[in-house]
Amino acid sequence: PRDAIEDVILGSSGLSAEARKSLERVQEIGRQVDNVRREYSQQLRDTQLSFVADNNGNLRLAYNSDNSVFHAYHETLEQLMLRLDAVPSHGSRVVRARRKAVVKKVQAILDSLDELAAMQEQQAGSE
Repeated sequence: PRDAIEDVILGSSGLSAEARKSLERVQEIGRQVDNVRREYSQQLRDTQLSFVADNNGNLRLAYNSDNSVFHAYHETLEQLMLRLDAVPSHGSRVVRARRKAVVKKVQAILDSLDELAAMQEQQAGSE
């Protein structure tokens, strides 16, 4: 089989067996990130998060059924991040580059979730 163009460009066609296995794990986790994003984004689209006041009167995201999808999405992404961190590069810059790209994607989604919570917290605080 011919190598994919990105394999030729990034040099992954000459990877050791261990590095190729790591690359496949990173790519699989990347696909899982995409699937999780599709699944949870649909569920979270119209969700109104709920907040509770702490002892100082500051609003905090509640851990309740209203927020279960948000918390499950966040936790799933964190677990995928941990799985990425556990994939060894075996000295391969290709594996490191792909892993870094998937980590950035996960971090961007987590940042978006944090922004959503912050926006809704601000709205809840002004009511």
